[in-house]
Parts: sequence; structure tokens; C-alpha cells
Amino acid sequence: MKPPPSPMMARLDAALAASRHPVDAACVRAERAGLLARQGHLDEANAELQILRGDFAQRPAAVVTVWICVVEAWIEQYSGRPSLGRDKMRRAQALSAAARLKPLQALSAAWLAHLGYMQDDFDDMAKYLALALQLAEPDHHAARARAALVAASGYHWANRLDLAQPWYTRAR
Repeated sequence: MKPPPSPMMARLDAALAASRHPVDAACVRAERAGLLARQGHLDEANAELQILRGDFAQRPAAVVTVWICVVEAWIEQYSGRPSLGRDKMRRAQALSAAARLKPLQALSAAWLAHLGYMQDDFDDMAKYLALALQLAEPDHHAARARAALVAASGYHWANRLDLAQPWYTRAR
């Protein structure tokens, strides 16, 4: 099934077409696979990951490996296996920290905060939320929006809509 058109998919397709370096193209392909996974197109996302794994089996690149872990985590999460997704995202977090890949470290921290919230692990949620907000650059919208949504949801769940509202605004 063909995924529905979206502005983000169009942006990723354009970035993929403009990519000149194999590692840059692989990162965009992984990000695209992640979007497919989050939209429920799990078979297509898995197919993209298989290609990426094959392309980088002989000469791995840390940034591609981390992206693969992130996408695997999303696939597990949206396949109804949140514990496995959390484990894969923790791996992405550890690898991105070890490789000093700050944008991926921020993104994986934001998603770990989200997964902590979803699994009622509020200590983990708070720890990774703080890390995501500390690491994410002002223009890293994927990490910042996810972190803001987690903060808003946490305050909302605690019946503090007054504190949630500014975070909802930031998430937008």
C-alpha cells in the first residue's frame, strides 16, 4: 500500500534526491522509514531497513547504525511491542551518546521520555525529557516537539492544564 502524501514525506523525498554522499542518503532513507513506521506502514519500513542494513553491513557508519536503532524502536512501538521498542531506543540513546551524535541523542532522549510516559515510568520520563531539552538545538524541531508533547501530556495527566498549555503550544 502506498503511503499517503504528506509535507514531511515530500521534504524527505526531496532531501533524498539531493543527497550526494551515501551516508547522508542513508540517514534520510532511515528517517523516511521512520515516518513510514509511525504512519503504520510497517512492512515498507522494514523493507527500507533491510536495504540499509545490507548497504552498510561491510562498512558500518555510526550515524546510520543509530538511525536503524531508532527506526527499529518505532517499528516495535507501533507493532504493539512497547517494551522491545523502549529497549531499542535505549540502544540508540547509548550509541548516539558514545558516538557524540548530539541530534540523534536528543531525538532518542525525547522518544525515551515519550515511552517512559506511555509505560507510566515517570522517573525515566523526567530524566529523558530533561536530557532531550538540554541537548536539542533550537531548530531541532523533531526532538523539541516530541519533548514538549511529553511535558504537556505529563502535566495534563497530573491535572495541571495550566502548566500543560504552554507545552502544548511549544509542541505545535
